[in-house]
Amino acid sequence: MPETDPLASAIRALQSSVDQLRNDLVRKDVYMAERETDRAEVASLRSDVAEVKGTMSWLSRTLVASLLIPLVTSAIVIYVIQQGAR
Repeated sequence: MPETDPLASAIRALQSSVDQLRNDLVRKDVYMAERETDRAEVASLRSDVAEVKGTMSWLSRTLVASLLIPLVTSAIVIYVIQQGAR
């Protein structure tokens, strides 16, 4: 005899709803975990970018200084030689 009992149908419908809600909750938990992981990665990347930016700034200043120091030294040497020749 097929079950046409309204109570049995209601129970099956409720079980189906509970299963669907459970699946949705699991998906939401997975999504939230992935989102937290993504946030942590973004924070780490921001930190790395700031560190690289600071290093690049220091390297730029060092490069400029390494190019200017020989020029300034040469200018001073030429000036001293010219003053000595007078």
